[in-house]
Amino acid sequence: MSFHHHLISSFASLVIAATGAVCSANETDPPQLVPIDLKEQRWQPLPDRVVGVFSEPGGRAWFRVEFSRQLSIAEMKALVERTFDMPRPQVAGFVPVLFEPKQANGKPGRVWFAYHPAFYAWHPLVGGGTVFGYAGEPGKWIERESKAKGFYFRGPSDRRALMIGNTRFFYEHNGLRDAFGGADLIHVFDGSDWSIHEIKVQHRFRPATLFAEPDGKGLIVPIPDTNPPELWRWREGIWQEHVMPELEEYGPSCIGCGGMWMGIIHGGVGFSAYPTKDETPPKLVCVPRFGPYNYRGLWFLESLPDGHVLLGAREVWKDGEEDDPRLVKARQILMGMVEIINTTFRHTAETIRMQQEIFDLCGGVIALNPDGTYQLIRGARVLGGWHRATFARESGPILAPRGLWTTGDHADYPPGLLDFEKGKIVDELPDPRATFLHAVGDDGTVYASDHDMCSPTIMAYRPQARDNVITVRPDDRFTLATKLDRCWTREDGSVWARGLTGGMVRFDGHSWQPIPQLAGISLEFAVSGKEKTLLGRTDGGEWVLMQQDFVAKSRNLLELIHQNRPRVMAGFRGPQHRGSVDLRLCVAADAKGHIWVSATGIDGVQVLVGDRWQSLPQSLSDPNSPLEAVVIASLGDRVYINGQTASSSGAPAFLARVEDGEIVLDEQDQLLRTLSLERVNIWHDLAGGLWLPTFARGRDGSSRDAVYLTAGGEQQRYRMGRPVLVRENGEVWFTSMEENEWKYPVMHIWRDGRIRQTLQVPGLAASEDLFSTKTNVVWAFTGGGIRRLINQGTFGEVKYEIDDKVYVLRDARFDATSERIRQIAYSSLGYFFTVCTDRDSKTAHRLQLIPVPNDGGEQAKGTASVDVQADR
Repeated sequence: MSFHHHLISSFASLVIAATGAVCSANETDPPQLVPIDLKEQRWQPLPDRVVGVFSEPGGRAWFRVEFSRQLSIAEMKALVERTFDMPRPQVAGFVPVLFEPKQANGKPGRVWFAYHPAFYAWHPLVGGGTVFGYAGEPGKWIERESKAKGFYFRGPSDRRALMIGNTRFFYEHNGLRDAFGGADLIHVFDGSDWSIHEIKVQHRFRPATLFAEPDGKGLIVPIPDTNPPELWRWREGIWQEHVMPELEEYGPSCIGCGGMWMGIIHGGVGFSAYPTKDETPPKLVCVPRFGPYNYRGLWFLESLPDGHVLLGAREVWKDGEEDDPRLVKARQILMGMVEIINTTFRHTAETIRMQQEIFDLCGGVIALNPDGTYQLIRGARVLGGWHRATFARESGPILAPRGLWTTGDHADYPPGLLDFEKGKIVDELPDPRATFLHAVGDDGTVYASDHDMCSPTIMAYRPQARDNVITVRPDDRFTLATKLDRCWTREDGSVWARGLTGGMVRFDGHSWQPIPQLAGISLEFAVSGKEKTLLGRTDGGEWVLMQQDFVAKSRNLLELIHQNRPRVMAGFRGPQHRGSVDLRLCVAADAKGHIWVSATGIDGVQVLVGDRWQSLPQSLSDPNSPLEAVVIASLGDRVYINGQTASSSGAPAFLARVEDGEIVLDEQDQLLRTLSLERVNIWHDLAGGLWLPTFARGRDGSSRDAVYLTAGGEQQRYRMGRPVLVRENGEVWFTSMEENEWKYPVMHIWRDGRIRQTLQVPGLAASEDLFSTKTNVVWAFTGGGIRRLINQGTFGEVKYEIDDKVYVLRDARFDATSERIRQIAYSSLGYFFTVCTDRDSKTAHRLQLIPVPNDGGEQAKGTASVDVQADR
């Protein structure tokens, strides 16, 4: 492949322009600072407004925060200026991409930020973006606008910004926008003037990476996916293009320990001393092994800022160890693993287990130290999630005062601290789901979140602080493979599910047992009612009604309900909704004995009035299209109805009743007809009233209101957010964004007509899964672990406090990068349970039971009292 080199230099004064500028931020009141006060706790969430953390090399941590509105550039600058000299500076909108060394007076060095309105969009189609530099002098900023592509930085780990001596380099790349041609740009700033260097890359979606030469006086830019390998070198202000000798097939490359290292896929390591002016092309020495070690199965090749070069491989051995039993066994396992992959065309849990076994037998990391010595660090633990980090460049590894924090990939490989001197992992993060390393502060604090950098909950790990982590694990005895992505809790606390091979099973607190009454029946979906009632449809399209020991079946749902009217009335009359609603089947009986039904395969809403079925009049919804995907809820002698029509995505909600044998629209529901209400999360209280979340927006454009319908049909609107939990003691819990400028919600606890307490539960925005297990205890599944909220109030006072303990779910079978939890629920038998998609199958799911921790923090395996069985 031929390369084109074009050097464009532009010299201009530092003015407000695309070529670089020093300018002043407009005078404006900066946004409110986010309070970031770390407690003396080992594992704790940062405030929800913190969405990123970036650390200066050996220095402070910068906290990227978000607000409910888009800040102006002037406000972003004002926030940086205000916090620049603080121990924990904050930034909003901007992304730190380059930290310069400290100034001679000991003050922080200049920090470079990138900004693009579409920062979170993957491969945006538009160009643009600006790089800003600030050194602590109010009003004086250096700016550089993009030229053609766009500045897209996730942070310093991108390696697209670098400083060599007094020269700064910024890489401009936009793969999707330039899919049909064009060159990438490197912006060069020497402290007073800007210039641009163009490079042509082979792969539009794999930008080049900037490396500093070990002596700190030159820049190397290897071009990805070129063979023969090509690179650009900058030294003493001069750019040179070099083409290296052609290789059979090479993999990752890095710079360190005196030269450029290239991993050759089919044997050995390529090493090249840096090219000189008199040596073109440079020499490439193919080294058959890495120092004294042979290797096979290159896993990664990585260099660190302190000069280390690390090579990870599936098999590592010294001369004379070729017949070692560990190597022989590892190669046998490898042959079996390859056979499975060739058959299934994907990795499964079995192949991942086999891979780990190979790593444990003979895998390892070979470290080339800056002093020229080599060291072998063995084991699957150190190889764990490194592949994802080094190839995807998403996170880490990050140097720390005590060693190197390596990233993780799933539950078996949580991020760990690699101690080079001891040659092993000496510490690890408490939560295996926190696989994304954001930063390590100068005090050793590690900031991490789940595998997505944009996770709403970032956790802080303080190794020397008080241990507040309680590990909870699923009871492996009761793990169940199931065909459905949800299951049902009954009035007695039993959990009902469908087995993987068909047939319904029941968990009674001791074991899973087949349900004799449902022998040979495999439900596709179902709803659970009172009096141990279950109504659902089988895979074959047959409808089944079960009540205690009674079972009836029919191909016609309406006929089945008609023939068993008293049983359906007993099962589905009065309050029954506790959060999530299955839109495929909804049944409600009003106080006068009429049964209202909406189901897959049935047109609109059908109502059993006397001995005949009536269809909901089309005039109540859309004159040209009946309602479908409907929610129906009992409300005394009325029912609440909300659905959508085939011709539109939504329709007004309304109340309906039967009067003189005819279905009529309630005249008192003007409020419902003017609001847009959610359909899938509604709550009955003990009084028979109904809490409904709305999509109504608040003044910040993101909040929601709630509507309360009394059993008598009265309607009240509350501006407190959306209801997420209704308790038997009269408390209603709301998440709200109305009364603050935060992006993430606060919790309002309402009782007896007014808000009794407002608090924030960090990380709750990730799920809103709340469960009430005791009179004074509410459990919250948050993005940072399971938290316990305890009401410390006396004499009816509402005064909830968040327990300092963080309960971490440690499930070795859960892969955070390929699985997701589909359902979290609670059983009064003393268990939480989760249903998640199994990584081994696109159709199977895994149901796991997690004993609820007792008051001492340990996991209890017994019966716990319950007031509301919440199932979201």
